Amino acid sequence: MMLRKQIEFFLSEEDEKALLGTLGEQKIVKKSDYVWEFLCGDDRVQFLRCRALAPDKVVIGRFAVSTADKEAASLYRKLERYVRKNFLRVTRVWSNKNPDAVDTAKGVWTGPDLAKRSGVRLVQNAAGSVEFGV
Repeated sequence: MMLRKQIEFFLSEEDEKALLGTLGEQKIVKKSDYVWEFLCGDDRVQFLRCRALAPDKVVIGRFAVSTADKEAASLYRKLERYVRKNFLRVTRVWSNKNPDAVDTAKGVWTGPDLAKRSGVRLVQNAAGSVEFGV
């Protein structure tokens, strides 16, 4: 059975270290500074790392998988459970085009360390056209 899923999040360096610490000796291929893959079985789980554009601006990251491989599906589910158990759900989203129109965010999370920091902008892309809030 094919598994196609993704989970999006915002992480600080400390949040990322804690999350990666749960993986043990997982094989990682670093395609670039921000695109990593966890190799499992005959497939992989993609990790788009969050990146800080400035001390107060963080771009969204995600785990994504599209696989029929049981090991890759199992790893993705483990990562998803960790995020849902340890992170906070992002509750608001708005666009710079209409900052007064705040909508409810669905399926986006932020790590506990980053959530404690005040004044950090959580953005969808480098242009910062869509922002999120806890």
